[in-house]
Amino acid sequence: MFYFALLTPRLLKMKYRPFTPHFFTLFFSMILGIAYAQSAESTAERFASESFEDLLEAYKTTETANIKGFRIQIYNGTRREAETRRAEFIKNFPDTKAYLSYSAPEYQVQIGDFRDYFNAQAKALRLRQTYISAFIVETTISLPSVEDERTLNEVQTKKANSED
Repeated sequence: MFYFALLTPRLLKMKYRPFTPHFFTLFFSMILGIAYAQSAESTAERFASESFEDLLEAYKTTETANIKGFRIQIYNGTRREAETRRAEFIKNFPDTKAYLSYSAPEYQVQIGDFRDYFNAQAKALRLRQTYISAFIVETTISLPSVEDERTLNEVQTKKANSED
């Protein structure tokens, strides 16, 4: 035992130490590399329900279905008042979409999704009877669905036929 105590300081002073921190680092790196290596044959499987896939597809569609267009802004101010005005508008005009957006420091209530300025202007003229301060803003709009387009075309065709 006494002899071992004398050898220990002598071993520590030697220039070549096989068990240095570098050796341990290299050794454990190799072990971890081997342990966590993946073979080229492995394949990843994705377990997702059909509803998730449908939701993901709908998200991709809505993200790409935005275009430049016009909306009519009917209010600009506090959040509470904007929510009140939006609810009032939806109650009075249930067939037109109303959007609540925030642009620092105020909230805006914008309505409609118009591809061209002329349709927005025609709707704004009708709305100014109720909302005097309504004006047209250029923004990114949601692309209407195919069903909405068909319904809109049918309504416009019926109006054109009834006017003749």
